[in-house]
Amino acid sequence: KSAARAYANMELPLDEVRALAKTTGTSVNDVVMTLIDHALHQYLREQKAPASQPLVAFMPMSMRDETTGEGGNQVTVELIAMGAPAANIRERLQQINAATQSAKAKGRGMQKVARQAYALVLTGSLTMADSLPLMDKIPSANLVISNMKGPSEQLYLGGAPMAAFHGLPILPPGAGLNVTFASVNKDICLAIGAAPEAVREPYRIAELIEQGFRSLRVGAGGTPFNKTQRVRKTTRSTPATRQSTIR
Repeated sequence: KSAARAYANMELPLDEVRALAKTTGTSVNDVVMTLIDHALHQYLREQKAPASQPLVAFMPMSMRDETTGEGGNQVTVELIAMGAPAANIRERLQQINAATQSAKAKGRGMQKVARQAYALVLTGSLTMADSLPLMDKIPSANLVISNMKGPSEQLYLGGAPMAAFHGLPILPPGAGLNVTFASVNKDICLAIGAAPEAVREPYRIAELIEQGFRSLRVGAGGTPFNKTQRVRKTTRSTPATRQSTIR
């Protein structure tokens, strides 16, 4: 892939995402992953390149157990097969919840050294897709999804409140799309970074995420999301070429 990058940022209300997770018996991460997956399938259909199989996310996962007080790095990575292409958004949420719970159980069943070795192998397989001929034909991940917990209070600089939190996700070798989200104060801030060979217009994905959020709220028995649109478009670094394949 080229060095060109395109970015988009958006926010979702954290309290409403938490309410959705509670109503559906899932987690905040599951809800956001579902919105990302739903948006990508919609985007691929718009590009006349629908997926025939579930999209696979390369995803760092925390294995920390707060009850043990164990220190050190308690992180692993996993390939998460997300929702079926034909699933509706509620079905997609349940499928992703099952996949993430299975991945966490698998990680917790490994010794710490084994988890670290497994993470290195998965990361190396993603890297080889960019480095070795024909390795890009071997199935791996379609995108990277990462998340983190940010500050839960309003931040200030010189007395001025922070108005927005915009990320610029990096694309590791072998990846053409990275969606990173973080909880910041009362919002979940999503940042989308893409190589134009994979996704020409990440802003459209941000729009589709917000549309999916409305649909999931209605499907879960909530009220439609009527707040002012909160998708922010950022300037791409270089002109993007027209491609529609997500790798």
